[in-house]
Amino acid sequence: MLKRRFYFLFLLLVPLSSSGVFAQYYLVLKKRTKIKYVFAAGDELKFKLHGEDFYNEQMIKGFGAEKIRFHYFDLALSEVSHIKVSELRKNGLTLLSRLAITGGVLFMVADQFNQLAIMNEALGPSDETLVITGTLIGTGLLLKLFQKRKFKIDGRKYRLETTDFVPARAF
Repeated sequence: MLKRRFYFLFLLLVPLSSSGVFAQYYLVLKKRTKIKYVFAAGDELKFKLHGEDFYNEQMIKGFGAEKIRFHYFDLALSEVSHIKVSELRKNGLTLLSRLAITGGVLFMVADQFNQLAIMNEALGPSDETLVITGTLIGTGLLLKLFQKRKFKIDGRKYRLETTDFVPARAF
């Protein structure tokens, strides 16, 4: 009998206690309907306001209805004109760029190891090694120039939204 009362109270109190739970909110940068970047509380945000020529960098403390809370002030989403992203998502261009730079460095290291340990020659890169290494590293650095880091928030192409649910694949 005591067990039944305990279960009854437990089943009664659990729904009542969970009604006051608040969700984690996120700031989402969207390109039309696709989520490009997700910012959570504690992230650094670089933004430019309408009419200003410089970027501000602040740590996000939280989110409200259509506003971002920083340490000393709140900012409405409509006041933000540009967002600068420091950490890039892993898309094809980013991965290809990192692969080319890493491949160039590793090719130089492998060639020097081959000359010293296997062929018993003195250290010093050959002309072919320098050309291949330089081409790989140069290609990787050139691809980094084509990665978009600044986004103009105009409402048509890119827009900011606060949401309490973000799909797992957006991260």
